[in-house]
Amino acid sequence: MKNASKLKQLTSKLSILYIENDSTLQNKLSEYFQEIFSKVYQAFSTDEGLAKYEKYKPDIVITDLTPSKLSAFEMILSIQEINEDVKIIVLSQKNDDYHLLHSFDIGLVDILVKPLDFSTLNNALEKASRLINHTPTDNELENLILNTIKTNCYVDCINNYKGLHLHYKEKILKFNNNRLEIKVNKSLLVATINEKQLLLVIEDKLILSKLVRVDKNNGVLILSNPIFLNHASRDPKNKRLEVDERFKSSLSFKGKHIEVEPLNISYNSLAVKTNQILALDKNSLIELTLGFEIDGPSSFVHEKKFTKIFAKAEIQRIENFGYFQKLVLKISINKAGENVFKKYLQQRELEIINEFKMRMKI
Repeated sequence: MKNASKLKQLTSKLSILYIENDSTLQNKLSEYFQEIFSKVYQAFSTDEGLAKYEKYKPDIVITDLTPSKLSAFEMILSIQEINEDVKIIVLSQKNDDYHLLHSFDIGLVDILVKPLDFSTLNNALEKASRLINHTPTDNELENLILNTIKTNCYVDCINNYKGLHLHYKEKILKFNNNRLEIKVNKSLLVATINEKQLLLVIEDKLILSKLVRVDKNNGVLILSNPIFLNHASRDPKNKRLEVDERFKSSLSFKGKHIEVEPLNISYNSLAVKTNQILALDKNSLIELTLGFEIDGPSSFVHEKKFTKIFAKAEIQRIENFGYFQKLVLKISINKAGENVFKKYLQQRELEIINEFKMRMKI
Protein backbone atom coordinates (compact mmCIF):
# COMPACT_ATOMS: atom_id res chain seq x y z
CA MET A 1 0.00 0.00 0.00
CA LYS A 2 1.32 3.43 -0.90
CA ASN A 3 2.66 5.52 2.00
CA ALA A 4 -0.14 7.87 2.98
CA SER A 5 1.61 10.06 5.57
CA LYS A 6 1.42 13.21 3.42
CA LEU A 7 -2.24 12.65 2.66
CA LYS A 8 -2.99 11.97 6.33
CA GLN A 9 -1.98 15.54 7.19
CA LEU A 10 -5.00 16.69 5.19
CA THR A 11 -7.48 13.93 6.12
CA SER A 12 -6.74 13.20 9.79
CA LYS A 13 -9.61 15.39 11.02
CA LEU A 14 -12.07 14.43 8.28
CA SER A 15 -14.72 11.70 7.96
CA ILE A 16 -15.52 9.54 4.94
CA LEU A 17 -18.41 7.33 3.77
CA TYR A 18 -17.53 4.47 1.41
CA ILE A 19 -20.36 2.85 -0.58
CA GLU A 20 -19.44 -0.42 -2.33
CA ASN A 21 -21.28 -3.75 -2.69
CA ASP A 22 -18.10 -5.77 -3.35
CA SER A 23 -17.27 -6.93 0.19
CA THR A 24 -13.62 -7.73 -0.62
CA LEU A 25 -12.94 -4.26 -2.04
CA GLN A 26 -15.08 -2.66 0.67
CA ASN A 27 -13.01 -4.23 3.46
CA LYS A 28 -9.68 -3.52 1.76
CA LEU A 29 -10.34 0.17 1.14
CA SER A 30 -12.12 0.74 4.46
CA GLU A 31 -9.06 -0.64 6.27
CA TYR A 32 -6.92 1.84 4.32
CA PHE A 33 -9.29 4.74 5.06
CA GLN A 34 -9.15 3.97 8.78
CA GLU A 35 -5.42 4.69 8.68
CA ILE A 36 -5.86 8.24 7.35
CA PHE A 37 -9.38 9.47 8.33
CA SER A 38 -10.75 10.23 11.76
CA LYS A 39 -14.03 8.37 11.05
CA VAL A 40 -14.95 5.83 8.38
CA TYR A 41 -18.54 4.77 7.60
CA GLN A 42 -19.35 1.79 5.37
CA ALA A 43 -22.39 1.06 3.21
CA PHE A 44 -23.04 -1.84 0.84
CA SER A 45 -25.85 -0.28 -1.22
CA THR A 46 -26.99 3.16 -2.36
CA ASP A 47 -30.04 2.95 -0.07
CA GLU A 48 -27.84 2.28 2.94
CA GLY A 49 -25.37 4.93 1.74
CA LEU A 50 -28.04 7.65 1.62
CA ALA A 51 -29.32 6.66 5.06
CA LYS A 52 -25.83 6.80 6.55
CA TYR A 53 -25.08 10.14 4.91
CA GLU A 54 -28.29 11.58 6.38
CA LYS A 55 -27.31 10.29 9.82
CA TYR A 56 -23.56 11.07 9.97
CA LYS A 57 -22.99 13.87 7.37
CA PRO A 58 -19.38 12.79 6.51
CA ASP A 59 -17.03 15.22 4.78
CA ILE A 60 -16.26 12.97 1.79
CA VAL A 61 -18.33 10.30 -0.01
CA ILE A 62 -16.80 7.61 -2.24
CA THR A 63 -19.33 5.53 -4.13
CA ASP A 64 -19.45 2.83 -6.76
CA LEU A 65 -22.02 3.17 -9.58
CA THR A 66 -23.38 -0.37 -9.19
CA PRO A 67 -27.19 -0.02 -9.22
CA SER A 68 -29.43 -1.21 -6.39
CA LYS A 69 -32.97 -0.25 -5.34
CA LEU A 70 -31.93 3.40 -5.53
CA SER A 71 -29.79 4.31 -8.56
CA ALA A 72 -26.38 5.85 -7.94
CA PHE A 73 -27.51 8.99 -9.79
CA GLU A 74 -30.53 9.37 -7.50
CA MET A 75 -28.37 8.83 -4.42
CA ILE A 76 -25.79 11.41 -5.51
CA LEU A 77 -28.49 14.01 -6.24
CA SER A 78 -30.21 13.24 -2.90
CA ILE A 79 -26.96 13.69 -0.99
CA GLN A 80 -26.32 16.98 -2.81
CA GLU A 81 -29.81 18.12 -1.81
CA ILE A 82 -28.79 17.61 1.82
CA ASN A 83 -25.42 19.36 1.34
CA GLU A 84 -24.59 21.00 -1.99
CA ASP A 85 -20.92 21.35 -0.96
CA VAL A 86 -20.37 17.65 -0.21
CA LYS A 87 -17.25 16.20 -1.84
CA ILE A 88 -18.14 13.07 -3.85
CA ILE A 89 -15.75 10.72 -5.65
CA VAL A 90 -17.19 8.06 -7.97
CA LEU A 91 -15.62 4.67 -8.74
CA SER A 92 -16.83 2.94 -11.91
CA GLN A 93 -16.15 0.49 -14.67
CA LYS A 94 -15.88 2.13 -18.11
CA ASN A 95 -19.55 1.77 -19.02
CA ASP A 96 -22.38 4.04 -20.22
CA ASP A 97 -22.91 5.55 -16.77
CA TYR A 98 -19.19 6.32 -16.45
CA HIS A 99 -19.18 8.19 -19.78
CA LEU A 100 -22.43 9.96 -18.88
CA LEU A 101 -20.99 11.26 -15.61
CA HIS A 102 -17.99 12.57 -17.55
CA SER A 103 -20.41 14.52 -19.75
CA PHE A 104 -22.09 16.45 -16.95
CA ASP A 105 -20.55 18.73 -14.37
CA ILE A 106 -22.70 17.83 -11.35
CA GLY A 107 -20.19 18.82 -8.72
CA LEU A 108 -18.15 15.60 -8.41
CA VAL A 109 -14.54 15.84 -7.22
CA ASP A 110 -13.42 13.01 -9.51
CA ILE A 111 -14.53 9.89 -11.41
CA LEU A 112 -12.07 7.00 -11.05
CA VAL A 113 -11.90 3.87 -13.20
CA LYS A 114 -11.88 0.37 -11.78
CA PRO A 115 -9.66 -1.57 -11.24
CA LEU A 116 -8.46 1.13 -8.87
CA ASP A 117 -4.98 2.61 -8.83
CA PHE A 118 -4.08 3.79 -5.31
CA SER A 119 -1.98 6.67 -6.57
CA THR A 120 -5.00 7.99 -8.50
CA LEU A 121 -7.23 7.44 -5.46
CA ASN A 122 -4.84 9.37 -3.22
CA ASN A 123 -4.75 12.25 -5.71
CA ALA A 124 -8.57 12.41 -5.67
CA LEU A 125 -8.66 12.27 -1.86
CA GLU A 126 -6.05 15.03 -1.68
CA LYS A 127 -8.08 17.17 -4.08
CA ALA A 128 -11.27 16.65 -2.03
CA SER A 129 -9.46 17.38 1.23
CA ARG A 130 -7.88 20.57 -0.11
CA LEU A 131 -11.29 21.79 -1.27
CA ILE A 132 -12.65 21.23 2.25
CA ASN A 133 -9.64 22.85 3.93
CA HIS A 134 -9.34 25.60 1.28
CA THR A 135 -5.62 24.94 0.78
CA PRO A 136 -4.45 25.70 -2.77
CA THR A 137 -2.41 23.26 -4.85
CA ASP A 138 0.73 24.29 -6.73
CA ASN A 139 -1.23 24.26 -9.99
CA GLU A 140 -3.88 26.59 -8.57
CA LEU A 141 -1.17 29.10 -7.68
CA GLU A 142 0.03 29.22 -11.28
CA ASN A 143 -1.51 31.84 -13.54
CA LEU A 144 -1.40 30.32 -17.02
CA ILE A 145 -3.61 32.48 -19.27
CA LEU A 146 -3.99 32.41 -23.04
CA ASN A 147 -3.21 35.88 -24.35
CA THR A 148 -5.21 35.55 -27.56
CA ILE A 149 -7.26 33.08 -29.53
CA LYS A 150 -4.76 31.06 -31.54
CA THR A 151 -5.03 28.20 -34.01
CA ASN A 152 -4.38 24.81 -32.37
CA CYS A 153 -4.65 26.17 -28.81
CA TYR A 154 -6.98 24.75 -26.18
CA VAL A 155 -9.67 26.84 -24.48
CA ASP A 156 -12.35 26.23 -21.87
CA CYS A 157 -15.75 25.58 -23.46
CA ILE A 158 -18.96 25.80 -21.45
CA ASN A 159 -22.45 24.75 -22.40
CA ASN A 160 -25.50 23.15 -20.87
CA TYR A 161 -28.17 20.68 -21.86
CA LYS A 162 -31.55 21.88 -20.58
CA GLY A 163 -29.81 23.30 -17.53
CA LEU A 164 -27.20 20.62 -16.84
CA HIS A 165 -23.69 22.08 -16.95
CA LEU A 166 -20.90 20.83 -19.25
CA HIS A 167 -17.35 22.17 -19.12
CA TYR A 168 -14.45 20.93 -21.29
CA LYS A 169 -11.11 22.14 -22.60
CA GLU A 170 -11.24 21.82 -26.40
CA LYS A 171 -9.02 22.61 -29.38
CA ILE A 172 -9.46 25.60 -31.72
CA LEU A 173 -8.65 24.46 -35.27
CA LYS A 174 -9.12 27.78 -37.07
CA PHE A 175 -9.95 31.38 -36.25
CA ASN A 176 -10.32 34.01 -38.96
CA ASN A 177 -12.91 36.50 -40.18
CA ASN A 178 -14.89 36.11 -36.94
CA ARG A 179 -15.36 32.40 -37.57
CA LEU A 180 -14.20 29.70 -35.19
CA GLU A 181 -13.72 26.01 -35.88
CA ILE A 182 -13.44 23.93 -32.69
CA LYS A 183 -13.03 20.17 -32.35
CA VAL A 184 -15.15 18.94 -29.42
CA ASN A 185 -16.22 15.67 -27.81
CA LYS A 186 -19.65 14.18 -28.46
CA SER A 187 -21.20 15.48 -25.23
CA LEU A 188 -20.38 19.09 -26.07
CA LEU A 189 -21.40 18.50 -29.70
CA VAL A 190 -24.88 17.32 -28.65
CA ALA A 191 -25.33 20.18 -26.14
CA THR A 192 -24.22 22.86 -28.63
CA ILE A 193 -26.55 21.55 -31.33
CA ASN A 194 -29.37 21.80 -28.77
CA GLU A 195 -28.41 25.31 -27.53
CA LYS A 196 -27.23 26.62 -30.94
CA GLN A 197 -24.37 28.50 -29.26
CA LEU A 198 -21.19 27.93 -27.26
CA LEU A 199 -19.49 29.87 -24.46
CA LEU A 200 -15.68 30.16 -24.38
CA VAL A 201 -13.56 31.35 -21.46
CA ILE A 202 -10.41 33.19 -22.52
CA GLU A 203 -8.33 35.45 -20.24
CA ASP A 204 -11.14 35.19 -17.67
CA LYS A 205 -13.49 36.77 -20.20
CA LEU A 206 -16.66 35.09 -21.47
CA ILE A 207 -17.04 34.90 -25.25
CA LEU A 208 -20.33 33.76 -26.78
CA SER A 209 -20.41 32.40 -30.35
CA LYS A 210 -23.38 31.34 -32.45
CA LEU A 211 -23.47 27.91 -34.07
CA VAL A 212 -23.32 28.05 -37.90
CA ARG A 213 -22.64 24.49 -38.96
CA VAL A 214 -21.71 21.09 -37.53
CA ASP A 215 -19.35 18.49 -38.94
CA LYS A 216 -20.68 15.48 -37.03
CA ASN A 217 -18.29 13.00 -38.63
CA ASN A 218 -15.22 14.84 -37.32
CA GLY A 219 -16.77 16.37 -34.19
CA VAL A 220 -16.18 19.95 -35.35
CA LEU A 221 -18.31 23.02 -34.57
CA ILE A 222 -18.24 26.03 -36.89
CA LEU A 223 -19.14 29.18 -34.92
CA SER A 224 -19.45 32.84 -35.86
CA ASN A 225 -19.66 36.38 -34.46
CA PRO A 226 -17.95 35.88 -31.10
CA ILE A 227 -18.96 38.59 -28.62
CA PHE A 228 -17.73 39.43 -25.12
CA LEU A 229 -20.25 39.10 -22.29
CA ASN A 230 -20.08 41.52 -19.37
CA HIS A 231 -21.55 39.24 -16.72
CA ALA A 232 -20.18 36.34 -14.69
CA SER A 233 -20.70 32.74 -15.68
CA ARG A 234 -23.64 31.07 -13.95
CA ASP A 235 -22.70 29.01 -10.92
CA PRO A 236 -23.10 25.36 -12.00
CA LYS A 237 -24.23 24.46 -8.47
CA ASN A 238 -27.37 26.52 -9.06
CA LYS A 239 -28.83 24.38 -11.86
CA ARG A 240 -31.55 26.24 -13.77
CA LEU A 241 -33.35 23.29 -15.26
CA GLU A 242 -35.55 23.62 -18.32
CA VAL A 243 -39.04 22.68 -17.16
CA ASP A 244 -41.16 20.01 -18.84
CA GLU A 245 -44.33 20.83 -20.78
CA ARG A 246 -46.55 19.91 -17.83
CA PHE A 247 -45.07 22.58 -15.53
CA LYS A 248 -47.47 25.49 -14.97
CA SER A 249 -46.94 28.88 -13.31
CA SER A 250 -48.95 31.98 -12.54
CA LEU A 251 -48.25 35.18 -10.63
CA SER A 252 -50.40 37.49 -8.55
CA PHE A 253 -49.86 41.19 -7.87
CA LYS A 254 -52.08 44.21 -7.22
CA GLY A 255 -55.17 41.98 -7.30
CA LYS A 256 -54.29 40.55 -10.74
CA HIS A 257 -53.77 36.84 -11.44
CA ILE A 258 -51.81 36.15 -14.65
CA GLU A 259 -50.73 32.86 -16.28
CA VAL A 260 -47.09 32.97 -17.41
CA GLU A 261 -44.92 30.56 -19.40
CA PRO A 262 -42.16 29.01 -17.26
CA LEU A 263 -38.75 28.71 -18.94
CA ASN A 264 -36.31 27.36 -16.37
CA ILE A 265 -36.20 26.87 -12.65
CA SER A 266 -33.87 26.19 -9.73
CA TYR A 267 -34.48 25.90 -6.01
CA ASN A 268 -34.35 29.69 -5.60
CA SER A 269 -34.98 31.17 -9.06
CA LEU A 270 -37.53 31.07 -11.87
CA ALA A 271 -37.50 32.58 -15.37
CA VAL A 272 -40.86 33.13 -17.07
CA LYS A 273 -42.20 34.62 -20.27
CA THR A 274 -45.43 36.58 -20.64
CA ASN A 275 -47.16 37.93 -23.75
CA GLN A 276 -48.36 40.91 -21.72
CA ILE A 277 -46.25 43.93 -20.80
CA LEU A 278 -46.75 44.00 -17.05
CA ALA A 279 -46.47 47.12 -14.93
CA LEU A 280 -43.75 45.66 -12.73
CA ASP A 281 -40.51 47.13 -11.51
CA LYS A 282 -37.27 45.50 -10.42
CA ASN A 283 -37.46 44.38 -6.76
CA SER A 284 -41.27 44.24 -6.89
CA LEU A 285 -42.73 41.53 -4.62
CA ILE A 286 -45.31 39.13 -6.05
CA GLU A 287 -47.03 35.83 -5.21
CA LEU A 288 -46.48 32.67 -7.29
CA THR A 289 -48.46 29.48 -7.89
CA LEU A 290 -46.48 26.58 -9.36
CA GLY A 291 -47.97 23.32 -10.64
CA PHE A 292 -46.13 20.18 -11.76
CA GLU A 293 -46.30 16.40 -11.92
CA ILE A 294 -44.21 14.18 -9.65
CA ASP A 295 -43.94 10.42 -9.34
CA GLY A 296 -46.67 8.80 -7.28
CA PRO A 297 -45.92 7.12 -3.93
CA SER A 298 -46.00 3.56 -5.31
CA SER A 299 -42.80 2.15 -6.83
CA PHE A 300 -44.81 -0.70 -8.40
CA VAL A 301 -47.26 1.47 -10.37
CA HIS A 302 -45.81 4.11 -12.70
CA GLU A 303 -48.10 7.07 -12.14
CA LYS A 304 -47.81 10.85 -11.95
CA LYS A 305 -49.50 13.11 -9.47
CA PHE A 306 -50.20 16.79 -10.27
CA THR A 307 -49.24 19.03 -7.36
CA LYS A 308 -49.59 22.75 -6.66
CA ILE A 309 -47.34 24.77 -4.38
CA PHE A 310 -47.08 28.46 -3.50
CA ALA A 311 -44.16 30.85 -3.28
CA LYS A 312 -43.18 34.47 -2.81
CA ALA A 313 -40.96 36.11 -5.41
CA GLU A 314 -38.90 39.23 -6.01
CA ILE A 315 -38.33 40.59 -9.53
CA GLN A 316 -34.60 40.49 -10.25
CA ARG A 317 -34.57 41.28 -13.95
CA ILE A 318 -37.09 42.46 -16.56
CA GLU A 319 -36.38 42.12 -20.29
CA ASN A 320 -38.80 43.74 -22.74
CA PHE A 321 -39.00 42.40 -26.31
CA GLY A 322 -41.82 44.51 -27.72
CA TYR A 323 -44.64 41.97 -27.68
CA PHE A 324 -43.56 39.97 -24.65
CA GLN A 325 -41.58 40.18 -21.43
CA LYS A 326 -39.09 37.87 -19.78
CA LEU A 327 -38.94 38.01 -15.99
CA VAL A 328 -36.24 36.51 -13.80
CA LEU A 329 -37.52 35.96 -10.26
CA LYS A 330 -35.86 35.16 -6.97
CA ILE A 331 -38.27 32.75 -5.30
CA SER A 332 -38.93 31.49 -1.80
CA ILE A 333 -41.09 28.36 -1.62
CA ASN A 334 -43.67 28.23 1.18
CA LYS A 335 -42.57 25.72 3.81
CA ALA A 336 -45.45 23.32 3.12
CA GLY A 337 -44.24 22.81 -0.46
CA GLU A 338 -40.46 22.62 0.06
CA ASN A 339 -40.09 18.83 0.08
CA VAL A 340 -42.32 18.17 -2.91
CA PHE A 341 -40.56 20.96 -4.85
CA LYS A 342 -37.16 19.39 -4.12
CA LYS A 343 -38.56 16.07 -5.32
CA TYR A 344 -39.66 17.65 -8.62
CA LEU A 345 -36.23 19.22 -9.20
CA GLN A 346 -34.46 15.92 -8.56
CA GLN A 347 -36.94 14.03 -10.75
CA ARG A 348 -36.58 16.56 -13.55
CA GLU A 349 -32.77 16.41 -13.41
CA LEU A 350 -32.88 12.63 -13.74
CA GLU A 351 -35.26 12.92 -16.71
CA ILE A 352 -32.86 15.31 -18.47
CA ILE A 353 -29.87 13.06 -17.74
CA ASN A 354 -31.70 10.06 -19.24
CA GLU A 355 -32.79 12.11 -22.26
CA PHE A 356 -29.21 13.25 -22.83
CA LYS A 357 -28.05 9.66 -22.52
CA MET A 358 -30.42 8.68 -25.34
CA ARG A 359 -29.24 11.62 -27.50
CA MET A 360 -25.63 10.46 -27.04
CA LYS A 361 -26.51 7.08 -28.58
CA ILE A 362 -27.97 8.53 -31.77
